[in-house]
Amino acid sequence: MLVAYAARDGQVAADGNGANSPYTTALLEYIETPGLEIQFMFRKVRDAVLASTGNRQQPHEYGSLGGDPFYFVPPAPVATTPAVDPRLARELAFWRSIAETRKPAELEARIEGGIRKAFGLEIAVVVRGAARFLAYLDENPFPEASAEDPAHVLLGLSKAVPARGAAAALRERAAAGERVEAVGDALWFHYPAGIGRSKLTPVLIDRLVGSSLTARNVTTVRRLAEMTGG
Repeated sequence: MLVAYAARDGQVAADGNGANSPYTTALLEYIETPGLEIQFMFRKVRDAVLASTGNRQQPHEYGSLGGDPFYFVPPAPVATTPAVDPRLARELAFWRSIAETRKPAELEARIEGGIRKAFGLEIAVVVRGAARFLAYLDENPFPEASAEDPAHVLLGLSKAVPARGAAAALRERAAAGERVEAVGDALWFHYPAGIGRSKLTPVLIDRLVGSSLTARNVTTVRRLAEMTGG
């Protein structure tokens, strides 16, 4: 509870010469100040009244307030910077550090090194330039199957140039109408009966190709081409 008086005991509050008394004038000046806690507000009111009355009138308050601050107008919200997860900060710093790398082999090595350092894993990374994805689509040896069944036509990209005869070796092991063609540095696969039961397993493909190979279906390749400005 707090009781505020325009003048302390033994004094008479002045009426003033304007529309409001000195006390009301000071109260109106400070009561809507954002973030001004009530006790500090009344101190400012007291100082203003003392100044305007030549120290003849001193406002006074009686009461007992709790521990929580009170504002007639609360403080404006303070903008805070959200805490950054240390791991995210490290990842952002890593990706910024390689942003200007233009050589695929160098970029592969740096990303592999980042994965090794962060997670202790040996993961093969395959990098191709943005312009290559449009060329891959143009070189697709299975255009009809890609139009009818794009989920089962895959572009395979290996870390190293596929070993000579890799496509032929894979065709020998293919079944259920599966097709494999080598075009440039890529291998194309068509799995008309689906991939799940194929004998062309990732382990077999990597062994015959001579390095790790990653594959994506035609729909994904088209989206990658779009994302890279194709």
